[in-house]
Amino acid sequence: MENTATMLAITKSRPVPGRPWPEGVQLRERPLPELQNPEDVRIRVTYAGICGTDVGIYQSKEALREELAMMNGNEVVLGHEFCGQVDALGPMAAEVLAKRILTIVSDRPERESLRRIIAQSPGRGLSSNSEFLAFLRERFDVTAEMHLTCGHCYACRTGNGHVCPNAQIQGLQLDGSFAHYL
Repeated sequence: MENTATMLAITKSRPVPGRPWPEGVQLRERPLPELQNPEDVRIRVTYAGICGTDVGIYQSKEALREELAMMNGNEVVLGHEFCGQVDALGPMAAEVLAKRILTIVSDRPERESLRRIIAQSPGRGLSSNSEFLAFLRERFDVTAEMHLTCGHCYACRTGNGHVCPNAQIQGLQLDGSFAHYL
């Protein structure tokens, strides 16, 4: 079934070689992001920051032209600094997140509530458990690393993913956080 839900997003068009790259951005209606993999998380963006890179993209700075020429598609949703709340989870993401939260709230009253919710959702049922999603939304704001690295190259294997030659950056090559959802 195809996704018909939409959201507003601030986008920039891909620069075309040999042509002027116009300043500015566009406000576009885009499809709501769908979970593609079991480890995916969809986040409802509540706040987004504007940094120097975003200003440079808006101004079509030549130094950023090459980075944006590598985007997937003809335009990209800008933004890479944000916070928000979990909106939807793939089954693997829900399990990993539940285990991680149990360690974070180990000495707080929320621990027993979370244990009860987990016990009611055996297997990978947490991702569709509305009580678990409500628990997350009420208690946790989230952000994310926007550099998607390969995990296989020398830089990644030695803990230096920030210089991964295969990295793609959300807000430059992949859709970013200047949208209602990410």
